[in-house]
Amino acid sequence: MENPPKPRWYRARAPKDLGRAIKSIRRAATVTQFQLADETTISRSTIQRLEQGADVSLATAITVLGELGYELIVVPRGAELGVG
Repeated sequence: MENPPKPRWYRARAPKDLGRAIKSIRRAATVTQFQLADETTISRSTIQRLEQGADVSLATAITVLGELGYELIVVPRGAELGVG
């Protein structure tokens, strides 16, 4: 799958935040849930649950993010981040 342009970064403090971010990233890349499922061998229903903020494995979230050209970075809460 082609890496989408990375117009922004996302802050997720709850599963629903991460789900919204992944859905936004996927849509910006014009990738359907079915296409993402096919590329990752993760079921479409699991991707749907991830985007809704439901309980899925961390490995699933990292795999989906990686397929979309993103990675997970952990920083202290409230940290000032520079993007450049």
